[in-house]
Amino acid sequence: MSDEFYEKIKNSSEAVRIEKNRDAEDRKMILNASVLLKNGNVKAFGAQLDEINKREGVSVRFVGPFAPYSFVSEGK
Repeated sequence: MSDEFYEKIKNSSEAVRIEKNRDAEDRKMILNASVLLKNGNVKAFGAQLDEINKREGVSVRFVGPFAPYSFVSEGK
């Protein structure tokens, strides 16, 4: 299931960075990703996540937008 969700978000974003999953006591996280979007795509991306969220047994948490810190390499 996580591969399916990853493909959906990858195809509608500029870049995706997979983060470490953080499980809660009462549920299991299957995908934790930072997603880079163009400004105009945030609303449409949220709508796509809403569709995923409608699936039985799935809960999507969408936070942001934030500055793209996950996609910047450390300076030297």
